[in-house]
Amino acid sequence: FDEHSNIIEIVIAHMFKSFKEAVNRSNHSLDGDNLEKKRELVKKFQEVKDALDCTKARDIRFNSNDSIEQLSKLASGSNLHDSMEKLVDCYLSYFKPENDNNPQMLVIAIDDLDVQTNHTYQMVEQIRKYLIIDNVIILMGVKLVQLSDLIKKKFVEDFKDKDNNID
Repeated sequence: FDEHSNIIEIVIAHMFKSFKEAVNRSNHSLDGDNLEKKRELVKKFQEVKDALDCTKARDIRFNSNDSIEQLSKLASGSNLHDSMEKLVDCYLSYFKPENDNNPQMLVIAIDDLDVQTNHTYQMVEQIRKYLIIDNVIILMGVKLVQLSDLIKKKFVEDFKDKDNNID
């Protein structure tokens, strides 16, 4: 984790990697129904990536003068949570074995979140905003006291900056 990547990017990268590996192993790639599932899942990955790019852009610049296209991109950025939900549903559906009626879950394991001192607060916020989704289980290995201290430190720094701007 650093200032150039975030937890959402890492999660979708791992999801895409496992999807790509499954496609490469697949012997029934010419099956029309399976091909449609693949296309739909790729479309969901693209929607999440587009929404993520919009939320990351501090200075949004569009290649088009079309205001409808610009509004569409802004809306996709504000709907990252919804896009993530749809991606997870489609992803789990793709990997769900036929005739299996059990609920499917995506498990995200995160270790040493409390060690990433410069980016801990950002990661916790991204988890809260975008990964608290039905069918997602987040397992975190952290020392709660250390994580709590890092978050408190972030709030103290933010309030100090606001106090200095008041003068």
